[in-house]
Formats: sequence, C-alpha cells, structure tokens
Amino acid sequence: MRRTAARIAMVLAVGAIVIATGTEAQTNDPLNTVERLRWPFDTARNWIVGLFSAAEADAESAMGELVQTLRRDIDRFQTLASEAGYSLDEIDVGATLIPSVSLIFTFQGHITQAERQALTAKLDGLSGVLGGIEGSILRGLVDLDRSVEVVRPDGFRLDQVQVDADIIPGFTFIFTPAGGG
Repeated sequence: MRRTAARIAMVLAVGAIVIATGTEAQTNDPLNTVERLRWPFDTARNWIVGLFSAAEADAESAMGELVQTLRRDIDRFQTLASEAGYSLDEIDVGATLIPSVSLIFTFQGHITQAERQALTAKLDGLSGVLGGIEGSILRGLVDLDRSVEVVRPDGFRLDQVQVDADIIPGFTFIFTPAGGG
C-alpha cells in the first residue's frame, strides 16, 4: 500500500515538474507556474464533477420515469379493485431496512359471476412482477366472498381488508356491525 502511494506521489510530482517546465513559452511569472501546477488537478476535478452531474441527471430522469410508471400502475390497480368490488382507500409504505407496503381496501359489494370472469381475464393479461403481485392481491380479494364467512362474527359485515404485501404477506379483515356504518 505504501509503495503504491509513493508511486502515485512520484508520478504526480514528475507530472507537475513536466507541466511547470514544459516546452511552452516560459515566463518567470509565479502565477503562470501555479496555474500549470493546478491544471491536472482542475482537469480531474472537472471530470469528476461532470461524471457525478451526469449520474445525478440520469438518476433524476430514472426517478421521474419510475414515478410516472407507479402512477399509471396505481390508477390501473384502483380500476381493477373497483371491478373486484373494492375501493383502494389507503396505501401505507414503510421505508425501513425491510420495506413494507400495506393496502387498505373498503368492500363495496359483491360482483356477479360474469363480472368475475371478465376481471379474471384482465388479471390473466397482466405481466411482469408488479402485474403478478396485483393479480394475486385482486384474486385474493375476489375469493374472500366465500372464505371470510368462516371468520365473520354474527351480526357483522366485512367492511375493510388490509393487505400486507411484505416479505410475509397477510390479510387483516375489519368487520363492522351489519346495521351500522
């Protein structure tokens, strides 16, 4: 490590001497000598700043595209949730070491068998990882009509469903009295 550092220092020193005593018109002006000594460092600094500026611009552009894609995906997801008999009311995002996403849906009403078949065809047409996740969540919501009856207390109705789309996914059912709210 010391040898490498010593070699780098020697190369920089030789470079500075070559620049300071180059074949260009020589003057005894100290300012000219200082400018020549600074030139390689200024050039390197400008290159590094330019590199990071370009990377920052690329990251900003990619973030803008990601935001637009997420907006389109959420709009599509809301439409499909509505067709499944739910409204997407809340999206909670936990930006922690292990990120978490919770979606809260309010039950709007049962859908017919024809509506279920049309929705299933749309869900089958979704592609990619996000499309697969959306399809799984919405299929789960549509199938809740039958399975939630096992845990629904007498005199209550399904009001909301919280879907935890985490590493270990889960559903939370929120029931309210059938006569109120």
